[in-house]
Amino acid sequence: MSPTAPGHWRPTRDLMISAVLVGVIAAGIRIAFNPLIPPLLNPDSEGYVQAGWNLVHGSGLDLGLRRTPGYGMFIAAVFGLLGERLTSIVTAQHVLGVINALLHWQSGEWSWAPSGGWWWGF
Repeated sequence: MSPTAPGHWRPTRDLMISAVLVGVIAAGIRIAFNPLIPPLLNPDSEGYVQAGWNLVHGSGLDLGLRRTPGYGMFIAAVFGLLGERLTSIVTAQHVLGVINALLHWQSGEWSWAPSGGWWWGF
């Protein structure tokens, strides 16, 4: 299929600039505030961190009946990929936050117009 064929979508230069701007601003905000806020470990999140650590070390995912296993598995994946530090969890959450901003921007672009993408992305 040639690039000019009907039905073939190609991002425009303005679209790419908008996406990069939303991503850079979202990442910039997170980078600016990341050193100011230390990783918090309260009694609720301590159970998830312990469950993720146990899963990485082969002890299985042992959570209470009221807890969902998704966050414990997320922490185990982060510990496996980025190391067993609380800052690894914070870094992964910031990356997901930037991805979330980009997905919201894209939803706004599709739903409304370029201006809708800007509102939804920010």
